[in-house]
Amino acid sequence: MEDKKKKKKKVIIFVAILAAIVIAAVVLISIFGKKPAEMVSTVEVETRDLENSVSFSGTVESKVFQKVASAEDASILAINVKEGDKVKKGDVLATLNTKDLENEIAQQKATIEESGIKTDYTVSDAEKKYEEAKRQIDEGTYSELLSAKTALDNAKTALDNAQVNYDTAIGKQGTNRDDTLVTAQKAVETAQQALNDAKRTVDTSKNSLDKQSKSLQTSKKNYEEKQRLLKNAQDDLATARREKENEDYSSIITQKRTVESTREAYEDGLSEKEKRILKADEKSYEELREKYYYLAQTFESAHNRSVLADPDFWKEHKEEPVTSDQVKEAKKKFEEMKNTIDDLTKEYDDKKKQQKEKYYNAVEDYAIAKAKIDINHDKNILSAIRTVQTNEASLETEKLSYDSAKISYESVKIQYDQDKEHYDNKKLALEEAKTALSLVSLNNKDAAVKLQQELSDKKIAYAQAQEKYNVALDNANSSLASLKAEADKQRVLSNTNDPALVKLRTLEERLEKCVITAPCDGTVTKVYAVLGQKPSSAQGGSALFIIEDTDNLRLSCVVNEYNAASLTSDADVVITVPALDSKTYKGKITTIAPAAVKNSEGKSDGAYNFEVSSDIYETSDTAVRIGMSAKGKMISSSKDNALSVSYDCIGTDENGKSFVAVAQTTPKGSVAHRIPVERGFESDAFVEIISAEITDGTKVIINPENYTEGQAILVMPD
Repeated sequence: MEDKKKKKKKVIIFVAILAAIVIAAVVLISIFGKKPAEMVSTVEVETRDLENSVSFSGTVESKVFQKVASAEDASILAINVKEGDKVKKGDVLATLNTKDLENEIAQQKATIEESGIKTDYTVSDAEKKYEEAKRQIDEGTYSELLSAKTALDNAKTALDNAQVNYDTAIGKQGTNRDDTLVTAQKAVETAQQALNDAKRTVDTSKNSLDKQSKSLQTSKKNYEEKQRLLKNAQDDLATARREKENEDYSSIITQKRTVESTREAYEDGLSEKEKRILKADEKSYEELREKYYYLAQTFESAHNRSVLADPDFWKEHKEEPVTSDQVKEAKKKFEEMKNTIDDLTKEYDDKKKQQKEKYYNAVEDYAIAKAKIDINHDKNILSAIRTVQTNEASLETEKLSYDSAKISYESVKIQYDQDKEHYDNKKLALEEAKTALSLVSLNNKDAAVKLQQELSDKKIAYAQAQEKYNVALDNANSSLASLKAEADKQRVLSNTNDPALVKLRTLEERLEKCVITAPCDGTVTKVYAVLGQKPSSAQGGSALFIIEDTDNLRLSCVVNEYNAASLTSDADVVITVPALDSKTYKGKITTIAPAAVKNSEGKSDGAYNFEVSSDIYETSDTAVRIGMSAKGKMISSSKDNALSVSYDCIGTDENGKSFVAVAQTTPKGSVAHRIPVERGFESDAFVEIISAEITDGTKVIINPENYTEGQAILVMPD
C-alpha cells in the first residue's frame, strides 16, 4: 500500500513539473515573440583525474608451465601427489612398475658374468661432459645459472630487507586509542584462537597418524616374519625330499653286508651254471621280498592312510597310495620265487639248507629295516608339507592384515594432511591479521606509502629475477638434453665397451627413470597419471603431470593491431580480475609479439591479432587462480585534478576557437551565453578546459553549437 502511495506522489510531481514547463514556455513565447525558448540539458564541470589508456583482456596463466612425462612405458605402480599439492624440485611424483626391467637387468648381468666380459665400464668424453654439466646444474655451480642465481639471491635479500624495514616501521606506529587498531587487535586475538583450535586438531591427527604408523610397522614386521617362516618350511620340505632321494642307508650297511656274505656262503659248492641260475633267482627273490616288505610296512603306515584318504591332493605331489592288492600281489610273487628256489635246492645237503636259512633271515632283516627307514622319510615329508600349508595360510592372513593396515594408514594420513593444511591456513590468517594490525598502526602515511612502494618495487625486481633464473634454468636443461643425446650416441658407437655392458648401463639408467620426479618447484595443477595404466595411455597425451607456479602469474591475451601499436613493452599496467569483484593488481607488459598470429600454414589468419603478455605482481596468497579471466589497462598518459567535461560540452565557433555555453539569467528569462575556453589534456572520454570564468560545479550546456549567443532557452531539470 505504501509503495502505491509513493508511486502516486511521483506521478503528481512529474505532472506538476510538466505543467510548469508548459506555462514557462507560454510565458517565453509571449515575451520573446513568435520563436519559443528551446529546452537544453546541462551537466556540471568536475575536477577529476584524467588518463589515456589501452585496455586488453585475456586469461591468467602461470609463468612456469612444466609437463612431466615418462621415457618408460611401464605400468604406474604408485602416485605420490594429487592436484593442488605443492612440490619441490626432485620430489617423487610417481613410480613405475620395474619388475620386467629388473628381470631384464638380472638376465643381462647373468649373460655378462657367463661370458666373462670385463665389467669395468669406460666412460666416454661425451658422457663425462654430460655428468659434469648435470652435477653443476644440480649443485647450482653451472656458469649460466650461477649469475642468474646470484641475482635472484640478491633480489631476495633486498626484498627481505625491504619487508623487515616496512614491518619495523609499521610496528612503531599507532596507539590503543585508535579504534581501527583495537579492531585489528581483536582480529589478531580471534585468529590466534582459531590457530590454537587448529593446532589441537592437527596434534590429535598427528597422534593418530603416529599410532597408525606404528601399527603399520608392526603389521609389516609380522608379514615379513611369516614370509621367513614359509621360506624355512619350504626349505625343510626340499631337504626332506632330498634326503629321501639321496639316503645311502648307512645305518643298515652291516645288515646289507650280512646278506651278501650269507649269499656267498650259500652259493659255494654249486656248479657255475647252477650258480648263475640260482643267483638270478635269488636276486629276483631279494628284490621281490624287499618290495613286499616295503609295501607291507608302507600300507600299515599313517602316511599311507593319509594318502588313501585324499588321493587327489597327493597326486599333485606325485605320490600314489599303497593298496592291499599291491601288497598281496607282491607277496604272491615273492612266495612263487621262493618256491622256485626251494625246488632248486632240495638236493642240497643240510649244511646248504642252514646257509640258505641264514641268507633268508638276513634278507628279511635288511628288507624290514630299509622299509622302516623309508616310512620315516615319508613321515618327515608329510610333516614338512603340512608345515608349508600352515605357513602359506598364515602368510595370506597376515598379508590381508598388512594391506588393511596400509589402507588405514593412508586414510589417517589424508585426514592429517587436511588438518595440517587447515592449520597452515589459520597460521597464515594469523600472520595476515598481525600484518593488518601493523598496517593500521601507521601515523605517518607518507613514510608508510614510501616503504610500501619500495617493498612493491623489490617484489617486482624479485619476480623479474625469478623469471630470468627460470629462463637460464630452461637453457641449462636444454643444453643438458643435448649433451645427454650426444652421450647416448657415443655410448652406442664407442668401441671401448662391450655391447652387452653398454646395454646393461642403458637398462640401469632406464631403471632410474622409472622414478618420476618434479623438474621444478611449483604446484601440481593436473594429474593425468592413473594407477595400473601405462604412461602412453594417459589422457594428457605424453604428459602425466602438469606443474605450474601459482605464485608467479601473468596475463596472456590477444589484441588487435591498433591496440598492439599503442602498447609499450615494460610499461606498467593495472590488472583487474572480474571474478574477484574486479580487485586490482599491479603488472608490467613483458612481451608484445613481433608478428601477428599465424595459422597452421605459417600465414596470417586474417584477423591481424597480436599476442601480448603481462606479469601480474603480488598475487601470492590471494584468490587469483590460473585460468581466470582478467583485464589489463596500460596508462599511456594522465593528468591529476583537471577541470574537465565530456567532449559534447565543447563547441567550435566560426574562427576555430573552443567555447562552452552556460544558461545566463536575464529579466526576460534564461539565455545561452558562450564562454571561450582553451582545450587542455584530452583523455578517452573527457577533455580539460582552461578558463577563469569556469569553476568546479559550473553547469554547462550539452551540444552548445546548437544554440546561438543570447538565444532563449529553458533548462531541463536535473
